[in-house]
Amino acid sequence: MWVKIVGAVVLLILILGLLFAFDEHVEQKFGHRFFTKATFIATVVSCVMMIFGYDWHLSALQSHGDPLNGWVLAGVGAVILLGIAINNVVKTNFVYGIGGSLIQLPLFAALGYISMPFLAVGAVLSVFAAMATPTVRVVK
Repeated sequence: MWVKIVGAVVLLILILGLLFAFDEHVEQKFGHRFFTKATFIATVVSCVMMIFGYDWHLSALQSHGDPLNGWVLAGVGAVILLGIAINNVVKTNFVYGIGGSLIQLPLFAALGYISMPFLAVGAVLSVFAAMATPTVRVVK
C-alpha cells in the first residue's frame, strides 16, 4: 500500500515538474506563460458559466421555459475558453499554442472544480473580515 502512495506522489511531482519545465521553455522561447493566475481565473469563470448555463437549460426544459438563456450563458463561457486558446496560439505558434491549451484548459478546469469550495469559504470569510474591520478616524 505504501508503495502505491509513494508512487503516486512521485508521479505527481514528475508531472508538476514537466509542466513547470514546459511553461519555462515556452516563456524563454516566446515570452508567454500558459499557467498564470489570470488564465486560471478566466478558465474557472468560463467553466462555471458553462455549467450554470447547462443547468439553466435543463431546468427551463423541465418547466417548459425558454432554454435559450442557458445556451447563451454556456456559449459565452465557451467563447471565453476559445479566446484563451486563440491567445495562446497568437502569442506562441500553432503547435505550442494548441498543445499548451490542451494541457492548460482541462488542468485549470479540474483544479477550479476541486478548489471551488475552498474559494467560496475564502470569499465568505473575507466578507466577514471586511464587516468586522473598525472605522479608522484620523485626528489632526
